[in-house]
Amino acid sequence: MMSSRLNRLLKRLSQFSRRALDIESQPPVAYGNQLLILEDWIREFVALVQRGRNEMRARHESEMLRSEALNAAIMETSLDSIITIEQRGRIIEFNPTAERIFGYERSQVLGKRLETLLLPQSSRDTFGRHLFISLQSGMDNADPKRFELRALNRDNESFPVEMAIKPMRLRDRLLYSVYIHDISQRKRQETEIKSLAAFPSESPLPVLRVNSPGVVIYANGPSEPLLRYWGCHRLQTLPVYWNNLVQEVLAEGQTRELEIHTDERIYSLLLVPIQELGYVNIYARDITTQREAQREAQRRQN
Repeated sequence: MMSSRLNRLLKRLSQFSRRALDIESQPPVAYGNQLLILEDWIREFVALVQRGRNEMRARHESEMLRSEALNAAIMETSLDSIITIEQRGRIIEFNPTAERIFGYERSQVLGKRLETLLLPQSSRDTFGRHLFISLQSGMDNADPKRFELRALNRDNESFPVEMAIKPMRLRDRLLYSVYIHDISQRKRQETEIKSLAAFPSESPLPVLRVNSPGVVIYANGPSEPLLRYWGCHRLQTLPVYWNNLVQEVLAEGQTRELEIHTDERIYSLLLVPIQELGYVNIYARDITTQREAQREAQRRQN
């Protein structure tokens, strides 16, 4: 009776263990001294567990290596500087883009505080405040808030950057990934655009912009005599003749030059079409003095 019960128990244990270890083959259970068979089965079961554990460990290590290789590739090829700091702000990782932008080698910055090494005094409070805000936002915040401040390179030169902070917890350690994007070129372009946009308002010559329906969408201060000549104001439509002229220039895509005589002055107009944006720029030049000089010269010649 004892042997029969051990036999049935051994079968159930064998079936359960092989299903748990994902082993399809099911060898028959031998008959005889069940205690000796149970001892052999226990040795086999321990060997199967060890093999399964080794396979799982190898698979886990392979996945870890692939993950580390992927993270390393992301860190090395990222267009942004990625700096990992620990809770006290000390740098524990510094990617190649950060080396290029800041001028430091990775070995030179490890263990140093980010704010004292890479930020001027005026930016440190802002950085600390956003560090606290990022922690309040939580670990699951997929889109950390971006903000702008000034940074310092190795030559102690200040430049504008856009920064985002992402907190993460690694075992019992709290870490921060700091993403830094150099926006020096963007700021220069914005300054150039603002200066170009300010140029018409600063110009002493009349500058106007008329869209395809003939509406004056922009006119600087010196354009007032021309607006009086046309009998319209800003954001109003030009007279029919001039409206048709604007549409012709815009359709042809060719610059046209003409001359007008107002009650006050004589102007040479240059109509420049901007077809991709659907408007015409009108540049005017006061030629009253030149025309009077030409008439005086003609009178003297006569």
